[in-house]
Amino acid sequence: MTYTVFLSRQAEKFYRKLKKNVKARVREALTILETKLQNHLYDFRKSQNNLHSSYGSTKNYLSIIII
Repeated sequence: MTYTVFLSRQAEKFYRKLKKNVKARVREALTILETKLQNHLYDFRKSQNNLHSSYGSTKNYLSIIII
């Protein structure tokens, strides 16, 4: 089974406003996310819960990753 990560409209608008170096880091994180989905779906769900619990200052970054 193949998984693909899509951005929500709100996350896409935020993504467009980022600087180039930050966009590259976000793209890298999304690639890692796709790999995790394809290899270890159960582990991903566990880590997704951890990301939701660490809401804090990375809220905007998480809105891009967690769709």
